[in-house]
Amino acid sequence: MKVNFNKTIKAIDGTDCKFLKEGEDGKKTKVLLTFKNRVLDSLLAFGQKEASMSGEEKIKLYKLAMKIEVADEDTDYSLDELNIIKKRCEIYMSILFYGQLDDLLETNKSE
Repeated sequence: MKVNFNKTIKAIDGTDCKFLKEGEDGKKTKVLLTFKNRVLDSLLAFGQKEASMSGEEKIKLYKLAMKIEVADEDTDYSLDELNIIKKRCEIYMSILFYGQLDDLLETNKSE
């Protein structure tokens, strides 16, 4: 299924979500929060569960993260990859984000 994770996440009132990002010069600027930002955070998060994860599982997450990092538009993802993304985001992301991720994936599924 083709998915574009570069889309902007919306606040509950429909406005674009932004976060502060520190530049190389040390100055912080507001940048749009995209699905790509949050999905990568979820795939690369490390907690108690990941401590017992096999090297093979860690490499699978890393390769999926790299695929998303370089994708600029609609990119093909397998159902297995999308299930991994949903499971990781279910654990590490907010209800607001997870609901929008589900909407994004369900919309692409029906197209």
